[in-house]
Amino acid sequence: MKVGIGILLLFFVASLQAQNITGKVTDNKNRPVDGATIVLQAIDSTYINASISNVDGTFVLDSLPEEYRLIIQHLLYKTKEIIGKGKDVGLIRLDPQDYVLEEVVIKAERPFVKVEEGRLGYDLSVLAGDGVVNNAYEALTKLPGVTESKGALTLAGTGNLTVILNGKPTTMDTGQLETLLRNTPLDRVEKAEVMYSAPPEYHVRGAVINVVLKRSNDYSFQGEVNADYTNQYFNSGGANGNFRLSTPKMAFDVMYGANDVKKMEYMNLYSKHTLKNQVYDIRQNEQLRMKYWNHNLRTAFEYNLNDKDHLNIAYTGSFTPDQYSNSLTSGNYQASNVDKYVETRMHNVTLQYHSGVGFDVGGDYTHYTSDNNQTLLADYADGGQSSFSIIGGQKIDRYSIYADRKRHLAKEWNLGYGISYRFAKDRDFQTYDKVTGDIPTENTDSRLREQTANFYVSLSRNYATGTSVSVSATGEYYTIGSYRKWAVYPQASLTYVKSPKHLFQLSLSTDKTYPGYWDMQSSVSHLNGYTELWG
Repeated sequence: MKVGIGILLLFFVASLQAQNITGKVTDNKNRPVDGATIVLQAIDSTYINASISNVDGTFVLDSLPEEYRLIIQHLLYKTKEIIGKGKDVGLIRLDPQDYVLEEVVIKAERPFVKVEEGRLGYDLSVLAGDGVVNNAYEALTKLPGVTESKGALTLAGTGNLTVILNGKPTTMDTGQLETLLRNTPLDRVEKAEVMYSAPPEYHVRGAVINVVLKRSNDYSFQGEVNADYTNQYFNSGGANGNFRLSTPKMAFDVMYGANDVKKMEYMNLYSKHTLKNQVYDIRQNEQLRMKYWNHNLRTAFEYNLNDKDHLNIAYTGSFTPDQYSNSLTSGNYQASNVDKYVETRMHNVTLQYHSGVGFDVGGDYTHYTSDNNQTLLADYADGGQSSFSIIGGQKIDRYSIYADRKRHLAKEWNLGYGISYRFAKDRDFQTYDKVTGDIPTENTDSRLREQTANFYVSLSRNYATGTSVSVSATGEYYTIGSYRKWAVYPQASLTYVKSPKHLFQLSLSTDKTYPGYWDMQSSVSHLNGYTELWG
């Protein structure tokens, strides 16, 4: 009895498995069509079942009427309808669909700003829009809250602003970095990241704009040449050229610019000068003229070891071979003439390695020299006369190295730690010659050494909504001359994204201001027969 029931069950299962319709959908070249919709209907168009073709074009319908209608549909092919009987319909060939689009315009917008781990990432090409923006520096001045005053960029709500390149600081000073950005085409910049309180892995405290240059990802060769002309008292201008050769593994950049600079300024001075209880009414007019050629060169080589590991090396040079300036002063106290000749040279080399496992290491070296000589001749209202000549110069060598590591912890927290070291060696000298008249002079020859060592630990978390939080502490040991100082700098930031158009940021940053090179000098510089600069 049990054997008989088992045979009946097997027969019933086999009968159910046989109640299927199978087939295969191909195109007119016998290639299988994936994702075609097959609708099963009765002859009177009553819906029964439906199926989707597989990657190999086959399909199965779990019903088997005596006679049926199949409708086969696909976006790229013409709809086909067949009448069939039996469980195997064989091959069903579809003909390609012809689309005729008339006056179709597709519009899309790239996002103006993205929030990435607490950073505001701006697409500078979108930000510039249809305006006239010639280089990366001019594009930075278009960022919300960023203004330019006397050649310096400021960010609203912050005490000071630092601009860095590719996520790491440079030993180039502000003016040298500005020159580089003014010679960088806008299409070489991937984005600009604004941080009101930079995390310690950037090795910069306070507000930061990080200019991220594009990486190589295809085979291409591109270049451009541009020129500019300015007339303000004098004719001046310049020319810049650059090219970029890239492959998926490497890229080579060259940029060169030459600028003919000519400037003239007027300064009026009115002074109530008290000396030995007597007030002197000083009035004078000063005319300042300057002219020079400035040459800027940058070459960079990028190598992608793989999709996540990158090696970058770059050289930047700036040269002003013959800078001449003249100061002509007239007034009721003295009339003077100052001629000054200056030659400056700057070389900077940067090496960076980024690992996909969260390890970054790099170094930076800058060598700067300035040679100058100056002559002054002053005639005073009382008939006296003073004159002198000066030979002076400055030489600076700056080195910096860093190493950073980032690890992923439980519950999407990130732990970061790293170290950095910066060393600067400065020599300034000034020698007077051919001194006449009653004018105080002092020869100087000073040498300074500055060292900064940092180590930090940070903790951060980024949420899927875009909200992020980070806290860190950085220990620092600083020396310049005989000055020594230990310090700890806490940092914290919170970015809350309420909606794609509204976000809130709260940040805490700390910093110290150390004496600069010139604050450590004891030299006296004469601008004319009346005005002196005391270091």
